[in-house]
Amino acid sequence: MPADGLAEVAAFDAAGLSAGLGEIARPGADASAVARAADMLGTARRPQLVFGGGVVRAGASGMAVALAEKLGAPGLVSQMGLGVVRSDHRLLVGQRGVIGGPQVRFALEQADVVLAVGCRLSSWFRGANGLGLREEAKLIQVDIDPTMIGRAAPVCVGIHADAGQALAALLAAVSGPGASDIGETAGLWAARQVHLTHLVEGEAKGGLHPGGLAKALGEALPEDALVVLDGGHTSFWHNDLVPARGPCRVFHDPGQAQLGFGLPFALALKRARPGVPVVLTTGDGSFGFTIAELDTARRQGLAVVVVVHNNASWGVIAAGQARAGFVLGTGLEGTDYAAIARGFGCLGTMVETLEQFRAALAEALAAGETTVLDCRTAWVPHPMLPVFGRTTSAPVGDGALPW
Repeated sequence: MPADGLAEVAAFDAAGLSAGLGEIARPGADASAVARAADMLGTARRPQLVFGGGVVRAGASGMAVALAEKLGAPGLVSQMGLGVVRSDHRLLVGQRGVIGGPQVRFALEQADVVLAVGCRLSSWFRGANGLGLREEAKLIQVDIDPTMIGRAAPVCVGIHADAGQALAALLAAVSGPGASDIGETAGLWAARQVHLTHLVEGEAKGGLHPGGLAKALGEALPEDALVVLDGGHTSFWHNDLVPARGPCRVFHDPGQAQLGFGLPFALALKRARPGVPVVLTTGDGSFGFTIAELDTARRQGLAVVVVVHNNASWGVIAAGQARAGFVLGTGLEGTDYAAIARGFGCLGTMVETLEQFRAALAEALAAGETTVLDCRTAWVPHPMLPVFGRTTSAPVGDGALPW
């Protein structure tokens, strides 16, 4: 912003500023379209519900869960819809995205009717192979932006409406479970539990297993905690293993567009909700972008807990380089993030075991000061990393993906 513009003084009339800013009506759902959608959902054998950020913004999470329960239909959430269906709900299949797990892909492949509400069905959602629907599957899409309807995939019924208005209308129109296969829904929930177990299995050489660390964090979080996910590969592990107990409880940067946003974002959350625990979990590389904001945290008295997954590298980039036969500028070894935190006047602790982590996290949550937990983790590729790779990378060498 130019200095002269910042220094200029201007007067505005308060009434003029507020003119035209009255309450804006949210578009309602067309009754005939709702009736067709309700009929499709009621006669579907394997309906699948997808809830996105539009449901969150409409404040309609309760209606989304009510619709899933009324239909007995499994639910998926997008990255922007985390928490619309609680992580521990029996109808949650998981989160749709390129790291969502095999049960998510299977659910969409088997679905005969899919209802997507407030979800743009973005490239992150679609992955490398589109939505993965069967050719005969029917897609119902609800969105407040009419240009989104049908953009990602052909729709059988498109409903231009606010997510809350549409969900209320659908709740009134559907009569009950209908023809849906309750056993199949239970099987998808069981498959999700298998996937969650798989995430924390396997060997970790030279440090903590990132899945085990993410699970331990999720288990120890207070019920009212707000969690920020930063870092590329680090956020993969936490998306499923840190519980989303409601909308706007787990925050991330969509598409990982701004690594390093986590610390200033966490400080802003703490300013807005001073009485609520705020925890940032981040990779060592992403933490380095804005580490100087620890000074802000201390000066402003904003007590957040920072959990650093310190594997001393840009892990995904290093793995891709190694597969291609070279290593260049991906090492981050030798940095003591706990000592840096203490240098800024914050608290800092190095963690090398899960027992140490649990004890240090409990102390950090009770301390009332910004605390950095420097957790020495191993590089362990996330099980869904190859799927992510197929969406972002050209083959290298012998044609295999970098990981």
